[in-house]
Amino acid sequence: MQQTLRNLDKAYQTFFNRLKQGSKPGFPRFKSFKRFKSFTSIIEDGCSIKEDKLYIQGIGNLKINKHRELLKDGKPKQVVVKNILDKWYAIFQIEIPKISYINNSNLITGIDLGIDTFATLSDDTKIENPRYYRTSEKKMKRLNRNVSRKKRYSKRWKKAITLLAKHHNHVANQRLDFHHKLSRQLSIKYKTIAIEDLNINNMHDRYLNKSIHDVG
Repeated sequence: MQQTLRNLDKAYQTFFNRLKQGSKPGFPRFKSFKRFKSFTSIIEDGCSIKEDKLYIQGIGNLKINKHRELLKDGKPKQVVVKNILDKWYAIFQIEIPKISYINNSNLITGIDLGIDTFATLSDDTKIENPRYYRTSEKKMKRLNRNVSRKKRYSKRWKKAITLLAKHHNHVANQRLDFHHKLSRQLSIKYKTIAIEDLNINNMHDRYLNKSIHDVG
C-alpha cells in the first residue's frame, strides 16, 4: 500500500509539472484493482531475503527458485512481485557500484538486419533467423480454433484462452532469449558495432508484417 501511494504521488507530481511547462497535462487515470498484476515491497521495510526465502510483510516467508545469485557487491533496494499467467516472479532491484566495462577487442563490425537472415555482419558472417513464431504457427492456429469453438466466458473458454496466452508467452520468451544471448556474444567479440537506423513503425506491409514481428 505504501508503494501504491508513492506511485500516486509521483503521478500527480508529474501531472502538475506538465501543467507548469504548458504541455498536455494528462490527468492521472483511475486504476482498477483488476489491472494490478504486480506489487512492490521495500527491502528492510516490510521485506527481506535470506538464502532461498523471501519474506514479505502480511504474506510471510516464500520459497523462491533463484534464476541466478544476487550480486555480492550489490545492495538490494526493493522487490517487485509480478504475476504472469499462472506464475509468480520476484524481480529484485539492486544498487551496484559504478562499473566500467572494458572490452580488450579491437574488432569493428557492421550489422545489416533482415528477414530471411536475421543479421549479416560486415565480414559476411550470417546469423540465421530462428523463426520461432513460424515454427509454432500450426499449434497457434489450433489453439485459436479451440478458443473460437468454446462458449464465450465459460470455464472451458477461459482455459483455452489461458493455453493460448501461455503459448504466445513461450514464443516471446524464446525470441527474447535469442536476442539477449546474441547481443552478449557480439558485445564481447567486438569493440565497435555499427547498426542501421531502421524505423520499424513505417515498415508496414501486409505480406511482411508477420515476418517482421517474428524476427523481433
